[in-house]
Amino acid sequence: MRPLRLVSALFLTLPLVVTSAGASCRDELSPRVWAGDRQSLQKRIAKNDFFVGRGLLKNPQSAQESYEDWFGRDFIRRLKSLSRSDTYIDFGAGAGYAVFELIDLFQGREAPKTVAINYRTPNEYKAAFDDVKNRQGLKSHRLITGQALEKLDPDEIRRTASVATDFFGPFSYSEEVSIVLTRELESLKTGGRLYLVFDSTRTHFRTEIGHVVTARQLFNSIDGVRLVSMKSDSSEHLSVVLERKRGPVLTPSLTLVKLTDGAPPYRTFQVSND
Repeated sequence: MRPLRLVSALFLTLPLVVTSAGASCRDELSPRVWAGDRQSLQKRIAKNDFFVGRGLLKNPQSAQESYEDWFGRDFIRRLKSLSRSDTYIDFGAGAGYAVFELIDLFQGREAPKTVAINYRTPNEYKAAFDDVKNRQGLKSHRLITGQALEKLDPDEIRRTASVATDFFGPFSYSEEVSIVLTRELESLKTGGRLYLVFDSTRTHFRTEIGHVVTARQLFNSIDGVRLVSMKSDSSEHLSVVLERKRGPVLTPSLTLVKLTDGAPPYRTFQVSND
């Protein structure tokens, strides 16, 4: 990871942390305290709620927005163009609906390989993953669960994916966003794309002297990737598309300095200029 270098004239002095009446607590964390209290923070992150039922395709009968709602028809066309030698990774796959629906899109054709990665997977859905693997082939579809993405051996997924998604997944919940972003971007082949959705009112970035770093500035600062698009809705949820270029991925160094429990949690990260 590398430090973020930005022109200070671009910074905005906006509130850094949004609080909520429903939030359970609020902490100020120095880098020293954070490094020494990692286990307790992991437990606090783990107790936040997760939405597990988001599907891949538009569904008027569902209260949950789908991946297609956010990423559009071009995203679905990209998925449909994948071959059996390609891989789709869903980071924070929830109940696995997006993976199951992707496989169903390939009726009569061999589906691309899939990897569903979860911090935790409801027991009732593990059987569904097993069924998919039995029907499609054990090596074609994988479920990785029971550990945080930050702890996953990066070589398991490095340069494998043509398409990857994180829809309110690890990026929205992790206290180690630099590692999460690096893992996700390094999973892409050259030309592969990461489709990311997160709540910009709950995830903030600032410099050491307190200036706000916008999401656009942050993503544009990452070496080895190209910011393809970014859009927001009325609730300031951001949809971001990043494309892997040749060469290594170098993400900014980010340190968690504020955390408030929520779904997702409210977090502020300090961008290091060391």
